[in-house]
Amino acid sequence: MKSYIIVPLVIAALSVTSCFHANEGISEHHDIVYTNEIIDKKALDKYFLNNNDLYPSYEKLKENCPDLLDHVKCIESAGGFYASGLSMFRFSSTSNGFLDGETFLLDKCYDGDYYFQLGQAFGGYGVTDFVRRQGDTGFWIFFLYSFGSGIHQTRVGAYEIGRHRLYSFDTVKLEDHKDFTLVVDEQRNIDVYEATIDAQYDENNFETFNIVKGKLVVDNVDDYNKQLISK
Repeated sequence: MKSYIIVPLVIAALSVTSCFHANEGISEHHDIVYTNEIIDKKALDKYFLNNNDLYPSYEKLKENCPDLLDHVKCIESAGGFYASGLSMFRFSSTSNGFLDGETFLLDKCYDGDYYFQLGQAFGGYGVTDFVRRQGDTGFWIFFLYSFGSGIHQTRVGAYEIGRHRLYSFDTVKLEDHKDFTLVVDEQRNIDVYEATIDAQYDENNFETFNIVKGKLVVDNVDDYNKQLISK
């Protein structure tokens, strides 16, 4: 676990809850692996500038770090069996201010470009692994992310592909000061296990994670309530 002072990211949430029942279909687990896909810097810059309420420090950060958007890489297998218009990308872990280690998703499926920040990373690992699911409720990405240092926390999130909806699992309570991983079991459920995580950094400070699972803590996260999060 990283040692930083906690600065919480405030995300507006809508009080909408329901349960998933998406076990019929295909689920694939993925680690954080980077590709050489070219980032559309112009579109990404426009996204940050157009969302000043979410990223009020962006222009100042870019002034201090003119090559800021050079510190971004695409993550492998965000799309795949369905979503050719889907991509996931991440900032390196240093020299990017409040964007250090943050992961974003770009959804071009159906209509327009939609950007979503996947959780938060400050003081933690950010997104450490994810599962793509094609099930009876549609197409999804489930992900884990950690943040905080004084109180290191891990949360579960999900993104509904094509419908442009981001959710958190508000009833999945994972113990503080521990790390976790997603596992697809033999019944095609997505489970949550305790984990030991070792972060590795390349020469440009992009993180990958060596994850060793421990004991089961949440069986079939689909059965838990989710909460719709606004952009």
